[in-house]
Amino acid sequence: MRKGYWNFILVIFGVLGRVCLANDMLVLDPRDAFRLSGGLKSPETVALIFNIKERHYLYKSKFKIISMPESIQIGDPIYPASETHTDEFFGETEIFRNKATILVPLINESIQQFRIKVTAQGCSDDGFCYLPFDQIVNIYGF
Repeated sequence: MRKGYWNFILVIFGVLGRVCLANDMLVLDPRDAFRLSGGLKSPETVALIFNIKERHYLYKSKFKIISMPESIQIGDPIYPASETHTDEFFGETEIFRNKATILVPLINESIQQFRIKVTAQGCSDDGFCYLPFDQIVNIYGF
């Protein structure tokens, strides 16, 4: 069954690739379209910085942020100002363009090193929408 699943995924990407090439659309890897970096802003706050390629955007409502290991407690993310966007799939929604710095409060402040996994989803203005994707950031203490 696993082989059938991967064959299906390859067919979908092949079709998407042909459609995108036919429309002169450049589809970037999500790690290139939405570059993530991060680090401690203070002993009690992590800053996650998304540099978003031109003509691309991230959905505010699609973020999921967890610490690794999950025993490291984090608070609710603090998002920057967003813009309202009317989307054919999600209706009126909030998005980020260009750069988004998300602040994540740390509950246990004396952590020397850990990782944060960020799940996000976005689209390009050309009409290509990315599946939700994960990126991991290593965080080092002061």
